[in-house]
Amino acid sequence: MKVVVDTNIFVSAIFWTGHPHEILKLAEDGLIDIVASQEMLDELFGVLARKKFQPYFYQASTNFQDTKEKILKLVSVFPVKEKVDVIKDDPSDNMFLACAFAAQASFIVSGDHHLLNVKKFLGIPILTPKQFFVRYSP
Repeated sequence: MKVVVDTNIFVSAIFWTGHPHEILKLAEDGLIDIVASQEMLDELFGVLARKKFQPYFYQASTNFQDTKEKILKLVSVFPVKEKVDVIKDDPSDNMFLACAFAAQASFIVSGDHHLLNVKKFLGIPILTPKQFFVRYSP
C-alpha cells in the first residue's frame, strides 16, 4: 500500500511518538510504502535543516544527515509529471496531491487543514494519522 505523508507528519514522526511515528514504523517494517516526490523531499529536508530543530536531533541522539539518509532509504521517490491546482490557499500543498496521483497512492496522511479540507483527491482519501489507523489494517 502506497502512502503519501506530508511534511508536518514526517517532522512529528521523527521527533516524537504517537500516530505519525507509528506510520514510519509501518514503513520500516515493510507493511506500507511511503512515497514522495523530489519536491516533497526538498521541502522536508529544508524544514529539518532549520536551526530550531537542532536541539530535537540532539535529544533524539541523531543528526540531520543520519536522519536524511534514513528517510531516503525508507521512501520511494516518484517522478511527478502533471501539476495539480486544487488547493488555492496554499498552492505548495498541491505537490502532495500530485505525488499521490503519480504514485497511485492509497492514502494521503496529513495534519495540514488545507489538505484535510479536500478530504479526497481522485478517489484517494486524505486522512489525519489517527484516521489512517482507524482505516488501516495490516
